[in-house]
Amino acid sequence: MKLKNHIKSYAQFNFWANNVLADYIEKVPSELKKQQIQSSYPSLYETIEHMVQAQKFWLLVLGETYDYKVPYIDQRLAFEGFVDEFKNQSKIFLSGLEMVLNTDLERKIKTPFSEETINLSDVFIHVIDHETYHRGQLVTILRQLNLKDIPNTNYFQFCLSRNQL
Repeated sequence: MKLKNHIKSYAQFNFWANNVLADYIEKVPSELKKQQIQSSYPSLYETIEHMVQAQKFWLLVLGETYDYKVPYIDQRLAFEGFVDEFKNQSKIFLSGLEMVLNTDLERKIKTPFSEETINLSDVFIHVIDHETYHRGQLVTILRQLNLKDIPNTNYFQFCLSRNQL
């Protein structure tokens, strides 16, 4: 599989996994969505809020429209509808990733975290791994809240859902 096709599939997996988990979290009682848990981000709400902000930030970096002179300011998500915002932003994120995929993936770009440049393809992998990392945290929080039947959102399950194995 060519690099571009693999990254496109990985971006589609990210969108699928975010939506599978979001559909589950939508059904969680509101009080549990904000319940504080011992974690990097202390609730489902705050973890998803971080994921949405990270998606917005990385789209700016990938599109090379991030203004390095102005610090990125996270806008708080309203609690009401935050899962819908996550789903919507995940769709925007997928569209943005697919647009950037039409460029040279070996092109070097600047990121806010280093003076060094990095291949665009490596930034793609980093961004989607970041999402996967936080989906794992969401699953851990859901388990700590004693919720059951949490969906499987790994890449293998994504391939099975698309009959690709």
